[in-house]
Amino acid sequence: ERINVVEIKTWFAEAIYTDKIFNKAQNKEVADKIKTLDSNYFKPTNEWNCSVINTFKTYQPHEDVKFANLVHTIEEHTNNFARALGSEHNYKCTESWVNIAKKGHYQEYHIHPNASFSAVYYVDRPKNSGNIVFRKMPYETYELKGKIAENELTYQTAVYGPELGQLLIFRSYMPHMVTENRSDKNRVSIAFNLD
Repeated sequence: ERINVVEIKTWFAEAIYTDKIFNKAQNKEVADKIKTLDSNYFKPTNEWNCSVINTFKTYQPHEDVKFANLVHTIEEHTNNFARALGSEHNYKCTESWVNIAKKGHYQEYHIHPNASFSAVYYVDRPKNSGNIVFRKMPYETYELKGKIAENELTYQTAVYGPELGQLLIFRSYMPHMVTENRSDKNRVSIAFNLD
């Protein structure tokens, strides 16, 4: 008698890399360096539909020797991730900026064009200051009928509430957003593009 073997494969999986790369003391060094930056670097950008204050196109941390250790660490982790995905290219940081989200600030869904990988390092993330949300690409517009629960085959979004000192790395084409900061404290992160 023949037995049928059913097989379900996940052919088009998306991967997100995460690691807590710095301890409290190392993270405080990064935070202190950000505090020394000229306040004129920080402003909302006209290219985004949100009010997050940032240094996008005014100051790039990866070009400043003060952040060399952080940048080197992020490049190393990105290249480890790339190897796991089957790429032996040596990815380098090409663009970076600091984000400061005050109470009520959020970041709409967006992608990072002209890069292979993007990364976010969390310098300060108070409780209730917002999560990063990744959306399946392309987003499913015709949902399954009668779906009882989401599972690894049907998830439409992935939500991360990163900790202080945590790094997230993802492919730059992945749509992502940051939910509203409902805390009275600032959420501080540094974003990187690598190619």
